[in-house]
This record gives sequence, C-alpha cells and structure tokens, in this order.
Amino acid sequence: MKKLAEWRIKTKKDWILAFLFTALMVYVVAVRFFHWKILNFMQKFMPDKMSTMNLPEGYGTVLFCALGMAVITMAVLALEHQKKKYIAAAGLAGFLIADCALGGFVLHCRLIVQRGYEEPAASAWIALRDENENVNLASGDETLARLQMLAFSLERQPAERQAELKKLVREGKQARSFVWFSFPEKYFHGYDPIFNIEEGLIYMDRGDQNMVFYKDNGFIECVEELKNTMIEKK
Repeated sequence: MKKLAEWRIKTKKDWILAFLFTALMVYVVAVRFFHWKILNFMQKFMPDKMSTMNLPEGYGTVLFCALGMAVITMAVLALEHQKKKYIAAAGLAGFLIADCALGGFVLHCRLIVQRGYEEPAASAWIALRDENENVNLASGDETLARLQMLAFSLERQPAERQAELKKLVREGKQARSFVWFSFPEKYFHGYDPIFNIEEGLIYMDRGDQNMVFYKDNGFIECVEELKNTMIEKK
C-alpha cells in the first residue's frame, strides 16, 4: 500500500506530468486505432476536387485529441470536486482547439485545391484503357492546359443522381480511363487529383467509397481526341 501511495498525484508538477502522459496516450490511441476513421470523418469537410489521397493529415488527430483530453480533464476535475467554472473552462478550451484545427483544415484544403484553378499543372498522366496506352504530358503542353481547364470547370451531377450513377459504374465493371494531374508541393502539401472516365461518365473517387460524378463539359471529347492522335501515330 505504501508503494501505491507514493504514486499518488500530490504536487502541481505531478499533475502536469500526468496531463502530458495522458495526452500522449490519447494521441497514440488516435493514431494507432482510429487513423482511418478520423480520415473518413475529415473527408466530410473536404472541398470539391479533393480526395483523401490529397488530404493534409494531422488536423483530424489534433481535433480528436483535443476533444478527448477535454472530456478526460473535465471528468478528473469533477472527481476532484473542482469548481464548475474550471470544468467549463476545460471543456471550452478543448472545443476551441478542436474548432481551430477544423478551421485550419478547411482553409488548408481550399488553398491546395485552388491551385488547380490558378496554376498550371506540372504534368499529367493519362491512362487510355481502351487502347492500353499511357500518355505523359508536361507543363506547357496545349492539351494539358486544355484538360486542366476543363477538369476544373466540371460541375457536379445533381445530388439525386449521384447514387444512381455510382451503382451504374459499380455494376458495369468496365475498364476506365483517367487523367492524373500533378502539382508541385506548395503550402506544405502536394496535389494530385485524378479524374476517372468510365461508361461515358466522369467521376472522382474521394475515398471510403465516396464517388462524386460530374457533368461532361467537353472533357471526355478532349481525352478522345488524344486517344485518336495516339492511334494515328501507330
């Protein structure tokens, strides 16, 4: 019993060490066991033209750790019969940190995606599945510039059609073509959006079975022209 008594939290230093150790354990649990669940949750706040492949990580972990530590701290303060204002302050602090993490995530994502509208892509890899051909386009290529302009002008299909189109693509199981743009790293993150073409439909696989379909604005025609050019060169 003496040994157990020696391990009791007595001083302010003990409380600080206990808090830091608990925070570390919460972080380890979040990263080790809830990494993908956190990513899937943060996916709900991604802007258009972004997938989990391009998702800036870290924000979700901070958000969940802040909320987790807030709950633990509030519980400990309640067990120690601390004043309600201290308990409320702990909850408010955790909420504010989580809110800042979410706000930072949304802003970071928008900055990353905005590059597709404002900056030329460094390159693009076009996979033409019908011809079993791959084409690489470098910055400065007119076809690349046109594809990028069309890709980032795509508008979503109506919400009521999204589920219907998703089912159509899954049941068809046809070979798909895709255009994979690549932008150099900026804002501490790269950006490599992939636009798929299948069954005459354009979509982006955002991760966790979340597919977003777009209305064709000439994007498929541009890819077809590139395919025909490849056939003529053979």
